[in-house]
Amino acid sequence: EAAIELGHLHFAWHIPDLRHPDVAALDVLAVLLGSGHSSRLYQEVREKQGVVHQADAWTYNPGNPGLFGLSAVVDADKFEPARAALLAEIEKLKHTPVSAAERQKAVKQFISATLATRKTMQGQAQDLGGSWLATGDLNFSQRYLATVKRVTPADLQRVAGEYLTTENRTLYALLPNGTSPKSSAVIETNREQAIQKFTLANGLRLLVKEDHRLPFVEFRAVFQGGVLAESADNSGITQLLSRLVVKGTRTRSAEQIANEIESVGGNLDSYGGNNSFGVNAEVLSWD
Repeated sequence: EAAIELGHLHFAWHIPDLRHPDVAALDVLAVLLGSGHSSRLYQEVREKQGVVHQADAWTYNPGNPGLFGLSAVVDADKFEPARAALLAEIEKLKHTPVSAAERQKAVKQFISATLATRKTMQGQAQDLGGSWLATGDLNFSQRYLATVKRVTPADLQRVAGEYLTTENRTLYALLPNGTSPKSSAVIETNREQAIQKFTLANGLRLLVKEDHRLPFVEFRAVFQGGVLAESADNSGITQLLSRLVVKGTRTRSAEQIANEIESVGGNLDSYGGNNSFGVNAEVLSWD
């Protein structure tokens, strides 16, 4: 919630990276749903049902796995019906094939919008640069447009059913103060454990804090010293010492130390700071 007048909501589904053959169909699906005044979201959700001020569909493909999304601006009291209406359009795509005419319209809209970005030298440069950064292929966008042209109504129905699932979906909403619906989610909380202090017979102080969220035991041995204890004559000696600490002892060589800690999936390292230096270790609790 925030001090705003209108609500904003976004659905997003994870989709593959740009080079995956299904992404072209998902791009066409986004155009079909949310591009222009003849799109399904504009006609059905905005004009007929009147539950949104605006709604669109989009894909985000940075070169890595991306997102397919729906976005809308709503009155606070229309949030629930708007959410249901948007998802209903997704369900229609899964169960009712897209007509050849609607598929053709969406493909032409996508091609037109893509080619329009190349009207200027800057746009052409961005097209080449984007293709290279995302795929390592300067000619990728040309081949991609050819793939878009081959998308069929069956492809659109298949990708809708495969990717736009409940399990793959995230909803984000920012709503006016005091208007968000109560969440039915169960939130797990972690009870904070107090830090316990023990003083051993040799004067060593041991601080212990329990945290059972993950099965690890973390150790840090801390000694006073560091940069503030150095002089002009021995400047840097703390860093040198910290690096040598794990290079071998009277009972183990550096290789033996590394082998022993790594054989149980743990790690051991050392550090030198401004006013302290020491050794860190991490192992699974059963080791």
